[in-house]
Amino acid sequence: MSGSIKPRKPSSKMPRTERISQFTTPIDDETFVFIQAIERFKAERRRSFPSWTDVLLILKDLGTRRKPRARRRRVLDFPPAPLTLPA
Repeated sequence: MSGSIKPRKPSSKMPRTERISQFTTPIDDETFVFIQAIERFKAERRRSFPSWTDVLLILKDLGTRRKPRARRRRVLDFPPAPLTLPA
């Protein structure tokens, strides 16, 4: 097949983290900071894949906090007994 499309090879002149793909979608600043923190962690710890515990620690270091849980009202499975008043 002479008309087949060959994938474009990334330029070896640009560092890997700065290569731009034609399929890249824009990301917001928070996501970009998170990705940078993950990459920094991987480089410092020489790990290819951080564990979920590591990811939670990274999020904590970035200042992310868990939302407080909403208070639940206790739901009774049965109707309450009627009040009996002394006669």
